[in-house]
Amino acid sequence: AAYPDHLKAPYLGPDTSFRIMLDAWGFAWNDQQQKELLQKLEFIPFQGKVDLKSPQQVFWLCCQGKKDEHNGLPEMPTRWYFCRQIALVDRSWVKTYALPQRAYIGPTSMDPEMAFLMTNMAQVDRQSLVLDPYVGTGSILIAAAARGAHTMGADIDVRVIKQGKQCPRTGKTLDIYSNYQQYGLQHPVGLIRMDVHTYPFRDGLREVFNAILGDPPYGVRAGGRKSVAKDVMVRYPATHIPSTEPYSLTECLADLLELAAQTLVLGGRLVFFMPATPDTYRVDQLPTHP
Repeated sequence: AAYPDHLKAPYLGPDTSFRIMLDAWGFAWNDQQQKELLQKLEFIPFQGKVDLKSPQQVFWLCCQGKKDEHNGLPEMPTRWYFCRQIALVDRSWVKTYALPQRAYIGPTSMDPEMAFLMTNMAQVDRQSLVLDPYVGTGSILIAAAARGAHTMGADIDVRVIKQGKQCPRTGKTLDIYSNYQQYGLQHPVGLIRMDVHTYPFRDGLREVFNAILGDPPYGVRAGGRKSVAKDVMVRYPATHIPSTEPYSLTECLADLLELAAQTLVLGGRLVFFMPATPDTYRVDQLPTHP
């Protein structure tokens, strides 16, 4: 009602069909409640006809945070929004990249929606060179490659990169490259065995990557490990797996930030997951620039 009449007029005229959609966050309205809500909107001077199939204008009535029906979600102050739809997001890609349909996944594969959000935060585009130092089955890199970026992955476990796993239906070996082929994406520029604690880049290498994206092994879903040197003779280098030891959260985070400081271009972005709970989370625990 407070919106100026001259701005509302183009969308409420007699030649404009419309539809009103209802949306609730954290709860649901039954049919009777929806009917009552629509009746309460009669004060809006709609002059056109209702068209449920192909309306010219779509309006939304949204409610957030009803305290008596929050279903375990965080309680929020009740807010109502009435707005006009100007565009819809194409979410068909969510099904396309869904993990159940992906060839090669593991217990810690990143949810595709979260992976795409990470690429958004890192401003990944077709000119980007992106590194995931904890690549695993490549879920984050798949999102970056889908945006046209050049990708590079590394992992402390050489088996997840080199050996992959056998498909139970076909008997074929599935690996990170299988995922790239499945989506028709440009293959990574490289997959290497390394861990951030002792990364193998040559001395003096600086400002290479436009973005570093990763889900570090904090021990929440997978235990953190780092490489350690031992004075032993390696008889079979092709199948040798280097020794490792536990990797603390503090040390893991410090090594990741050091890698980013050395290898990100000026203006490059580091996006990573950090374990936290609502009860213990504190902003001052986040790393900051010195």
